[in-house]
Amino acid sequence: MRTRRVHTAYIKIVRSFVTLTYELIKAMVEYARENGIKILPLCPFAKGRFERISEYADVLHQ
Repeated sequence: MRTRRVHTAYIKIVRSFVTLTYELIKAMVEYARENGIKILPLCPFAKGRFERISEYADVLHQ
């Protein structure tokens, strides 16, 4: 069996990416609200975020 190590730097990069993605989705929702746009999240990560945050329902395309 081969073993791989997970380094702290890698975990920090992943956390930063997730945080950045959350902020991007939040900005996208704000933009959609201001401009009367509905969002159809095709990305599984974004789709999951929209399913978990009920406040985003007003801009979610059904």
